[in-house]
Amino acid sequence: MQLANIPLALLLLLPCCGGKGGADETVDPPHRTGSIVIHGFRVEPAVIRPGTMAVLVADYALGNGEVDHGVGPVRRGVATLVSPRVTTTYTLTVRVGDDRSVKQTVTLQVDPPGFTPDIPKYEPPPRPRQDPHHPDLPDLSPGPRE
Repeated sequence: MQLANIPLALLLLLPCCGGKGGADETVDPPHRTGSIVIHGFRVEPAVIRPGTMAVLVADYALGNGEVDHGVGPVRRGVATLVSPRVTTTYTLTVRVGDDRSVKQTVTLQVDPPGFTPDIPKYEPPPRPRQDPHHPDLPDLSPGPRE
């Protein structure tokens, strides 16, 4: 082996020994320590009718999560029920301290917009009148008796 080839051989082995080097260099994953990352923010189902509910689920690393439109603080991986009357875009904000934050949005569609379910008013059934063929039964009809 010639002396001139020894430094070249060391340079080729350097990446294998933990040094900085060629194409094998790896990049830190997005959830590394100190990084605020939102892994996912979803709503299920994505379309509802007014008066029904959907579930928001936030998955994030580091920090404190909060959703707008009155939802408030959310914990990662914990379902939060929402029931808007109109299509709403929710924004998840994950903060660390006062100066670092990331945001992600999700839209819950309410279809048809402004639809209000028609809930019929309860009316009791009419009271039965006395059967002329069975005068021995009491008269259950409202009002004066004959």
